Amino acid sequence: MCKTGAHWRKSSIRESGQCSKEKENTMPTDKEQSKNERRQSSERRESARDAGAARSGPIADVEIPNAIASPDGWEEEAIGFPPYWNPIGIGNSFRGIPQALDTRDPGFHRYVVLCTADELKCKQGPADDAEEVIVKKGELFTTSVYVGLPLERYFGEEVFVTVKAWLEGVGQGDGVWRFGLRMKPEDRKRYHEAQLSAARNDALTR
Repeated sequence: MCKTGAHWRKSSIRESGQCSKEKENTMPTDKEQSKNERRQSSERRESARDAGAARSGPIADVEIPNAIASPDGWEEEAIGFPPYWNPIGIGNSFRGIPQALDTRDPGFHRYVVLCTADELKCKQGPADDAEEVIVKKGELFTTSVYVGLPLERYFGEEVFVTVKAWLEGVGQGDGVWRFGLRMKPEDRKRYHEAQLSAARNDALTR
């Protein structure tokens, strides 16, 4: 039997009301929702804490499967940032072999230099809380990239660098350092001959 329009509307209203009541009964109350949110937040914090512990290092109760002994005779390699040399003042100097340009820190590029002097006083740590360290012959140190010190031209060459002067008001900042660079006579002769030969070869290939 077909329902009349009025009967159908009443039936639909009753069914709709019943569904709404069922939904209201299944939806959590404000108190239950708040409790669920606190539980989920706690679970997220615990998960983040566990992830942080995993990243920061091994847990004391966990057995380390690959704790093998260091091979005999192997030497420690410097993989962090070496100590740094600063101009500080006129007459400050260093002797070494520029090795490479370290660009790991985008805001602070520095030259890596192999010390060839018996020892060199350098700094390590933040500029406002740096400690003095002694770099020995054969160890690495770094120095900033200065306008007047093009060490990239002398990679692999032993040089003696000294601070000559401070030029006030020159450049974009307060001023710039002026440096002097020396080489052994035989090294300097070989270096310039190699530079001249490279320039000639470059001209011939153009």
